Amino acid sequence: EGWVFSATFVDPARLTTAAGFVRSFKKRYGVRSVDRGAAEAYDALGLLAQVLATTGTGPADRGTLTHRLRTASYRGITRTYAFRAPTGEVEEEPGLFLWRVEHGTPLFLGQYQQAKL
Repeated sequence: EGWVFSATFVDPARLTTAAGFVRSFKKRYGVRSVDRGAAEAYDALGLLAQVLATTGTGPADRGTLTHRLRTASYRGITRTYAFRAPTGEVEEEPGLFLWRVEHGTPLFLGQYQQAKL
């Protein structure tokens, strides 16, 4: 009880940027809440779609896609996705979120630099 922990996933129901996604997800699947990780999966697909759109109409090889992915930046519904040059590692800082356990249930507090403890 009262524990605070960090995670890379959000509660999309508590993000204004994900409101449309939450409404659509609930309607499409007939559920009362969005599964953990669904918003991040949606963002990952959006990032990949953005990269694929830059490859033109012909086939793209794995190397080209990997290079374009590692140099891309994408503003998703949960956060901005970007990669460090020259390593291509994921920029982790904007993707860390705080949660606090209240009454035995994790409560999403927000992005770690902005969350109010």
